[in-house]
Amino acid sequence: MRFSWLLLLHAVHLSGGAVAVPWRLPCGVRCAALQRVRMAVPAQEPAEASNWFVSVPRSLAQTSQQATRSLRGATRAGHRQLLIEASLPELEPSSETYRFIEMLTFAQQIGLSLLESGLLPPARPHVKLLFGSAGDATVAGGLTQYTDMPVSVVGASTAMGPRDGAFVFVSPRAGPQSEAALADIVDKASGRPVVLINPRLGQSAALRGFMPAYLIRPLSVTYLEDAMAKEASRASACLLHCYPHEYSVLINPEPKNAARQWVYAGRFSACPAPAQIETMVRDGMMRERFSDA
Repeated sequence: MRFSWLLLLHAVHLSGGAVAVPWRLPCGVRCAALQRVRMAVPAQEPAEASNWFVSVPRSLAQTSQQATRSLRGATRAGHRQLLIEASLPELEPSSETYRFIEMLTFAQQIGLSLLESGLLPPARPHVKLLFGSAGDATVAGGLTQYTDMPVSVVGASTAMGPRDGAFVFVSPRAGPQSEAALADIVDKASGRPVVLINPRLGQSAALRGFMPAYLIRPLSVTYLEDAMAKEASRASACLLHCYPHEYSVLINPEPKNAARQWVYAGRFSACPAPAQIETMVRDGMMRERFSDA
């Protein structure tokens, strides 16, 4: 069966309706910059919902809550090399709608989760935020006033300090220098947490030993409804993984209907291949079609 696979970050709208209740923003970020962060809160917060790990977040606030909750669970279980992938347009540097302030806010929420985890010893109370360019590090350093969350550049002499108890790499990109710097930090961390946010390192050996703690990947999937179909159908879907739970696939039968909820289609014990997701999405869409008939 022919199938096509397309990752379409803007296919799923996660912004929801406008609500006046703010989410927890780092107090050190300047007010002028914070006004750019969209805020939306659902009727029931993912952190409180019993099915939080199969609920598609509708805002960056909810995405942050899911990611930090997953990270806390992973670190409490003893994992120290962790991946966080939030493939949302606002957090993807290659996207036209990328917003650095929102990526910085997301990274600081991850940093705050580590600071509040109780993992950092008194002698190493800092979480180091590491950026791939001096320009990004300079902007980030000017927007935050956290003394316990210093900023540096990957590969710089200040990338690892004597008081650093954890390290957060923000959108590391492929390249000999960045991969070597990452490997060096991991080697010298000696059990200290190292978190990668939205790494784009391909199949780099530097990723060996890292475990996915959180994944949200909005998708647009094309599929053939059956062997007789002459035209492909398209569906909005989402792949979601929140540690320690499995990889869930959710579908949105009516993406243009804001009131329509996401529907759970199934799960996998490991990150599924494109063909596996296509089959699950197709079967889920068929079930929804017949149930609505």
